[in-house]
Amino acid sequence: MPQQGPTREQVFGALYSLLYRNVQGVAFYSRRFALPAKIPSGETIPGACKLMVWEQPEHTTRKGGTPIKNRVWEAWVVVYFRNDQKDVPGATIINPIIDSIEALLNEPAGTPVQTLGGLVTGIWIAGDTHIETGDTDENGLGGAVIPVHILVP
Repeated sequence: MPQQGPTREQVFGALYSLLYRNVQGVAFYSRRFALPAKIPSGETIPGACKLMVWEQPEHTTRKGGTPIKNRVWEAWVVVYFRNDQKDVPGATIINPIIDSIEALLNEPAGTPVQTLGGLVTGIWIAGDTHIETGDTDENGLGGAVIPVHILVP
């Protein structure tokens, strides 16, 4: 059976590459999920800010016996950090990173929607972004989980 549209690896690889090349304020990037507690103690901002792309559920709809009608793949862009500097609010660390990710997933100049260079029909932030500033965590751990939807042809 012939492949319809891009492969999962092409799509998630392109999303990761877009973030890897362009999000400011992040020291480490990964496509493997790791728990925030894995940040070694003593690593502080800016050195301990990590970004991961974590693939999530897929939704496919079909109409009768017709070819695939609609494929939506999800990912979470997960960012976390350790802030040992008690006089630095965690929001001042995470907010610019979220803004950077949001700007990348908005429509590039001259196009109606972000398409990862024409690979997908569209990609956007969808749902609640969960933010933890780390200000109340005894270890200064903070971060964000940003839900992303990808409409795949």
